[in-house]
Amino acid sequence: MEIGDTVSWTSRRKHNIGVIIEAVRPFSAPSQQYGLRATAKRSSTSYVVKVGNKYYWPHRSLLKTM
Repeated sequence: MEIGDTVSWTSRRKHNIGVIIEAVRPFSAPSQQYGLRATAKRSSTSYVVKVGNKYYWPHRSLLKTM
């Protein structure tokens, strides 16, 4: 997966489709500009995804490229 890819995932019975806007390195947090809480850092590369005007940091295993 790369920045600019369109991805989809399901969370809490809601299907989301968005665009990857940031790759987050292992054991790092997303940029603060997105307002995401990094309660637990991920052990592998993860991605910030923009859906409409909202930002999400889903687990990489949930993402599917479109």
